[in-house]
Amino acid sequence: VAGFLKRALGGVHQGVGAVRAARIPSTGGEIELTLPDAGAAGAYVLVSAFAAAPQILTLFVGADHAEASAALLRLFCLIGLLGALAVILTQALTATGATRLVFLRSAALFVLTALIAAPALTISAEATATAAVAAALIVLIALYHIAPPVLHLTRWDALGAIGPALIAGTIMSAAIITATATFLTPLPAALLLPAQIAFGTAVYAALLPLLARGTVADLRAALVP
Repeated sequence: VAGFLKRALGGVHQGVGAVRAARIPSTGGEIELTLPDAGAAGAYVLVSAFAAAPQILTLFVGADHAEASAALLRLFCLIGLLGALAVILTQALTATGATRLVFLRSAALFVLTALIAAPALTISAEATATAAVAAALIVLIALYHIAPPVLHLTRWDALGAIGPALIAGTIMSAAIITATATFLTPLPAALLLPAQIAFGTAVYAALLPLLARGTVADLRAALVP
């Protein structure tokens, strides 16, 4: 997946670089082709981690502390997912020279996070992380409203590009959590996380072809040597 993300971002740089060199005022096609791939990879990795947070933490902090830390890890996964959904647009904006917009996005995220999270610092770490998620979501919504026209891409096309992966990821997460609470419960701790990964991958792999066929082909090409 890491290799795929590197390839995807590299493809944006190369594609947009070629557009700039040719002085063609349109990057919409390149971004529209790359957004579904980034959404698919980000949704699979981070949403899987969201669903299996207690089991992942068991490996690192032990079973006694895993449940207490699971909510915080899940919030961090959401922050990571929101960042992953923003990175293709910000990379493309940078490549096309719209660096001021990229700076304003970063500044808005910093200021909004500080304003929302500051009161939460006196409550708990979870409340602070929740505030950070809210700030990241607000800025992401603004980015998907402002950036597509700059990149000669419609807003609906940008949202539609990431929608299938997010829908498949949400269903996968719910399926993993449900399975963990039901038929996967009897498994020993050493087998539970691998079983969650296998089950979640099967659900995601079954859903994604129905929602975004081209994305599956791109992922296969990137991940298979």
